[in-house]
Amino acid sequence: MAIFEQTIDEVARLIQQAGNVAVCWLYGSRAKGTFTSASDIDLAVAFSDERNAKGLMAESPVATLEFSLSQVLSLPVSVVDINRAPVPLAYSVISDGVVIFSRDALRLRAEQHRVWSLWESYKYEFEAHRQ
Repeated sequence: MAIFEQTIDEVARLIQQAGNVAVCWLYGSRAKGTFTSASDIDLAVAFSDERNAKGLMAESPVATLEFSLSQVLSLPVSVVDINRAPVPLAYSVISDGVVIFSRDALRLRAEQHRVWSLWESYKYEFEAHRQ
């Protein structure tokens, strides 16, 4: 197994152990296969706990996850909450990213449909105001 696949398998294992992530996507250069040794690992997550999604936790779950993964992997890791990401980024994650962990297939589909719906509204508004 190549080092890249081992790293992604390790990320998926660590995400599963974290317990508060329902779905995790790999996106960016590593998902596209255009990464270099200096590239970070770009992850988008949907948290299991609604308190995380609403920002009601004392600590930022994104920052905590990002720090933990970076420490264990000894690589730069960037994590975004798909529910708080700008619509174009969320759409890119859903369209071009790779699901590397899913605790709940229904939640995965719900996130995909939510982002697709937001994207359609975003495109409509963008086109309407561009003219």
